[in-house]
Amino acid sequence: MKKLNLITYTKRHLNKLPKFFSKEEIRLLLDNTENIKHKPILTTIYSCGLRISELLNLKIKDIRSSDKMIRIKQRKQRPNCFIT
Repeated sequence: MKKLNLITYTKRHLNKLPKFFSKEEIRLLLDNTENIKHKPILTTIYSCGLRISELLNLKIKDIRSSDKMIRIKQRKQRPNCFIT
C-alpha cells in the first residue's frame, strides 16, 4: 500500500489596500502636534511620501533647500532618488 503525502496550504489572506488620511485628518494631526521636533518630521513624511526608515536615514547634507530637493538613500529594493 502506498502512503500519500498530503500537503496542506495555509489560508490565503487578501491583500488590503492601505488606509489614507483625509486632508482634514492630516490638518488636525499637524495642528495638534505640540512638540517642535515632531511637526517637521510628520510634515516631511506626509508631503514626500517617505517610509519611516527613509526618514531616519536622512542627513542634513541630503537636503538641498535652495533647489527644494531631498535625496533619499537606502530605499527598499530601489535605487537612491531625489524628491522635489
